[in-house]
Amino acid sequence: MRTIPARLWWVALVVAVAAVALGGCGGREAEVGEPPAKPPEEQEPTSVPPQEPIIFCPLDGQQATSDAVSRRPLVVVIDNHPRARPQSGLEHACIVYEMPVEGGFTRLLAVYLHAEAPLVGPVRSARHYFIDWTLEHRGILCHVSGSPQAKEQIAAMKVEDLDDFRGNQGFWRLESRSAPHNLYCSTASLRDAARRQGYDRPGLWPSCGFSFSRDREPVGDQAATVHITHSPSYSVTYRYDADAGRYLRFVNDQPHRTDTGQQLAVANVVCLWVPVSPIPGDPEGRLDVDLTGQGRALVFNRGIRREARWVRLRREGPTALLDAKGEPVFLSPGPVWVHVLPRTADVKSGGGS
Repeated sequence: MRTIPARLWWVALVVAVAAVALGGCGGREAEVGEPPAKPPEEQEPTSVPPQEPIIFCPLDGQQATSDAVSRRPLVVVIDNHPRARPQSGLEHACIVYEMPVEGGFTRLLAVYLHAEAPLVGPVRSARHYFIDWTLEHRGILCHVSGSPQAKEQIAAMKVEDLDDFRGNQGFWRLESRSAPHNLYCSTASLRDAARRQGYDRPGLWPSCGFSFSRDREPVGDQAATVHITHSPSYSVTYRYDADAGRYLRFVNDQPHRTDTGQQLAVANVVCLWVPVSPIPGDPEGRLDVDLTGQGRALVFNRGIRREARWVRLRREGPTALLDAKGEPVFLSPGPVWVHVLPRTADVKSGGGS
């Protein structure tokens, strides 16, 4: 018998081992004509959706949606006569201006932008200096009639307004209240009326001269209470709630509540001293209030009082609050209540928080 050389035995052994190894891949031998196994599919890289920018309301510095802050503010004249209380909707306003009017009373301008209010009122008549805040915010003035001076200037300046006297303007009367303290509206009804009038058009972005900061701690005197005397029969007090970071509002030492029972609480109280004088020859003793120029201001937030100066260069321009160095005085994000005061008005504050 012919002997196989040792070299050939080594080659045969290597081929046999290789065949066994190839046949064991995948648990079985590959069949004739079977397509090769597909490589694993590559997964698409996971895309991270772009982050929505954080939007803040220009009127009160609170976070809001882009749709809510790209529309025009509603500037609603609210009755503040004792028989008008409790009012509706003030807790939803970005800014409330408390303005002097004849007879030692005040009237409120509630400015709505990012929040909705299902009931607002009672709505009352306008005064000509209410136009200034409307122009500053590029808003729509909402009222029922007005003083002769207001009606004349609204027409002459082509102020875009909603007036109940013109009818179908988004207002209605409540039978549960007595006239003239019974005219009401909602932010939805006013925006619907504004659309019908062609007022709610894009491009008129809301504006405000106030500056807001979440991080800056105010430096000043402790002011846990603020007491503002508007007249011998009417005063307003704010008491700071450190837990909530808000000033609770009181009228003649009683909690100022809305119709829902909620006590009004604001993040910022601003006092502006301005020239106020009777209009010569006006039979009702109406006032002229000059909101252009500059003057003394006080700012209260986070339980701190700061001296400031208000500056407004033109009637439709922004109202800035500046410190002694000419730098902005920052407010805290949240509702702002602005008291417009004659130069003789008294404001006292104090107490630790």
